[in-house]
Amino acid sequence: MDVRLGLALGATLLLAACGAASTPSASDPVATSTSPAVAGVVPWADLPPAHEHIPTTRVPASPDPAPAEAAPTCTAGQLALHDESAGAAAGTAFERLTVSLAHGKPCSVAGWPSVSYLDGTAGAGITVEHDGHGYDVGGFAYHHPVLVGDGRTASVELSWSDAICDYDRQVPSTTVVVTLPGGGSVSAPLAAGESPSCYLDAEHRQHGEIQPVTVGRLYPAAYRPPVVTSDWDAVRVVNRHLLRLRGIAGSTLRFTVTLRAGGHDVSLAPCPDYGVFFGMLYGAADQTHQLNCAAVPYTRDGVPYLPAGTPVTFAMQATAPSHRAPKMLWRLPVADDAGGPGWGGTFELLGTDSPGG
Repeated sequence: MDVRLGLALGATLLLAACGAASTPSASDPVATSTSPAVAGVVPWADLPPAHEHIPTTRVPASPDPAPAEAAPTCTAGQLALHDESAGAAAGTAFERLTVSLAHGKPCSVAGWPSVSYLDGTAGAGITVEHDGHGYDVGGFAYHHPVLVGDGRTASVELSWSDAICDYDRQVPSTTVVVTLPGGGSVSAPLAAGESPSCYLDAEHRQHGEIQPVTVGRLYPAAYRPPVVTSDWDAVRVVNRHLLRLRGIAGSTLRFTVTLRAGGHDVSLAPCPDYGVFFGMLYGAADQTHQLNCAAVPYTRDGVPYLPAGTPVTFAMQATAPSHRAPKMLWRLPVADDAGGPGWGGTFELLGTDSPGG
């Protein structure tokens, strides 16, 4: 599963809030019941992951790269550059540059451009590096040529940390210059106050270290990444508050997750696995269990399901990690790249001593 939290665009977590949870010690009894829910809550069960296949539908990316692959390579003289938009999320600022056809017939651009910034006519001193994660758009890498012309444009995204980017730390710059992989450059003015990057030390603005800017590959401005859909796309977490957990390493963390299917019933056959992530949503989950589907009180022909519009609350347990991880995330399902509900909040590690020791 290739997901980047905070830039992303996004298979994505719905941090839709949940109530505060208690933190009993790891020596407390562990629920293993698969009997029907009591008082409206499906009990937690210590079920290992079953790795059930979740039926999915895959929609390919758009647009089709074939026309771009057949088109001639653009020259800089055919193109125009626009500083299209800027924004920020989760402590990272973004700038999108758009390349359009100014003269001639449709052509293609591809790969990583070189980007530089000017302050007037002099270099601004901002280092621009390739994005080492390989993310060019929405958490995906784009490896094809991009058609420019016939109503299509190419984009390139730049990013930098804005956690320290107060106004008095901005590096002065007025112009952005893009040099194509095949040579030749196009430039565009920057909007006032939208200079990228910052001095790392506000007390040494004119001589201090400047944080670098990262640049991705050129990609179609109208790009739609490949999409994997499943019945779980209709399910949402409807807890009211963000999760806030705290405990010592190895202690048992207890919380509840309330799921609601919208639009149609969602079958729990196959019964999915869920994952708990401490830190960031990268790679494999830190802890994985199968959902306690057998105890869901709604069945049809012996098969449990989530009825459309009806909230179903599940008791959950996780083991507190031994490392500090400010974020705790919960996601279902965690198989076959299927989309589905996600939710989370914060975790505070109170110590690494064994419970009761």
